[in-house]
Amino acid sequence: NIFKVIDGPAKMPELNPYLETPHTKNAALMAQHFNVKYYVANSKETLTTTLSQWLLDNHCAILEIQTDATNNTLIFNQYKTNQL
Repeated sequence: NIFKVIDGPAKMPELNPYLETPHTKNAALMAQHFNVKYYVANSKETLTTTLSQWLLDNHCAILEIQTDATNNTLIFNQYKTNQL
């Protein structure tokens, strides 16, 4: 969520109920609709395997990397301050 990495909104108590819109959707149905292959990774281990498969695919394909929202913010902030 972009608002968690912007200093002002990240500190607002209204962030979760009004600015953040969590969901459980993924790109699988979109891939199916457009008849393209769908790859998904949700850990470092599956990313290694799936990324290799996706890069070797000679057709249009979607690679979705599912991550934890809390870790996303932490990792981005570390990257932003060159601590990563």
